[in-house]
Amino acid sequence: MYSATAEALDELLRRWRAEKVETFFDLGLFTDRLADQCTHEQAVVFANREDFDHSIQRGVAFCTFRFGIDGVTMEVAKYAAAMSEIHPQIPLHLVYGHIDNRCQEMFPKGSRFHEMSGMDGFEAWPMYQPFFEETLERGGPRYNQLIADFWAATLDLAERLGNLIVNEQPGLLYVINTNSNPGNVALALSLSMISHGLKIPVICNNHDFYWEGGSSALTRNAQGTKPGPRDHFFRNEHLGEVFSVVETLFPVNSTSWVSVNINRDQSLHLSNISGINPASLCEIGTSVDTDGYASVSQIRAVQAKHQMGLLLGGEPQGDPRHVESLSVTEVLDRNELTEQTLRPIIVGNTACEMDFADDNLVVLQPTRIVQRKSIGHNIELLGKLAHDPEFLEHFERHPRQRITLVVSGPVAPGHFEYFKHQLQRFAAMLKTLPETIRNRVHMGFLFAAFD
Repeated sequence: MYSATAEALDELLRRWRAEKVETFFDLGLFTDRLADQCTHEQAVVFANREDFDHSIQRGVAFCTFRFGIDGVTMEVAKYAAAMSEIHPQIPLHLVYGHIDNRCQEMFPKGSRFHEMSGMDGFEAWPMYQPFFEETLERGGPRYNQLIADFWAATLDLAERLGNLIVNEQPGLLYVINTNSNPGNVALALSLSMISHGLKIPVICNNHDFYWEGGSSALTRNAQGTKPGPRDHFFRNEHLGEVFSVVETLFPVNSTSWVSVNINRDQSLHLSNISGINPASLCEIGTSVDTDGYASVSQIRAVQAKHQMGLLLGGEPQGDPRHVESLSVTEVLDRNELTEQTLRPIIVGNTACEMDFADDNLVVLQPTRIVQRKSIGHNIELLGKLAHDPEFLEHFERHPRQRITLVVSGPVAPGHFEYFKHQLQRFAAMLKTLPETIRNRVHMGFLFAAFD
């Protein structure tokens, strides 16, 4: 069944290049044929568990848009570690469009890293904006150019992914979010083409879907629902020939793909609405490494606060009891913040020196700076807490006490303006606080500098 040979790949590429895909209607016909192939051709079948284990001894390739300081990478690292523990000699391949080198040590030793241009997703994918942030007009110049660029990008990715598979010979593809959230539609299509063309089984791990927190304006008006953070994925739903590609690929309905979701609701949606065979669905919830997240001693907790204080103070050899908090208003007015100059920073109502380590209640939000992480909710919560009578009484009895909201992760690609908006929101919240505590409420950003 497995046919990842150079000859097989050459034949696939020859056939795909001969396809006449000049319009979105042509693309729809192609994806329809591919979908029919996925659901009606014989599945990649293993006689038993031993047969499957033998097949993946060739290796497992984990594919996603990017690896970085984020929750998805943490989860993939756990999956890779589990695979390595079950099969210690198995080659593990990490295939991606971009990687933050700081996360490489999270993966098992000996893992092989393959960076592939064109695989990155969302704002880092050149066609993301016309697909999901511009309203296309059928027959317009942008519409016509998009299909040409898209098909060329798909063929290019299919060729390079195919060559990697032929050269490395993995027995299993483990794709993460590539076919649940449309960060890169060309990647989603090329993975489907290659996996079915070369007869390689796929585990499709879905952390979130584009319809979770998203819908079209027409649907929102009909149902009376509020706008959501993923509404932009439905921007061109009015163009059936464009949106049908998204519906076909996210997720792929295939006898050789297993969709692994993080909760039961997702599986029910795929079964009841997307029409995927329940036998091809299962769930893996978010796991926690109990050894890595065991409770720490009071001494270690104090050391962690000292480390954060040093980072936020910008003084590696400094004193976390004397950290400079900048005025958030002045930081915004100076307009010096850029994506290239970001460094750990702590801000407050006025510029002052503060004791970060010893007289400071730290509220930690361990996420990236991205809109759907709802940092603004924690700013709002901080404001409400500061108006609580019991909290105010405590602060009045402890005049040295401060409270700091710390966001630990980096600014996600395309969310720099969102970051600045949170600074503005924090500045506005400070103005609502009683003057007696206004200068003792702070907000810090580590930008993933914390070890």
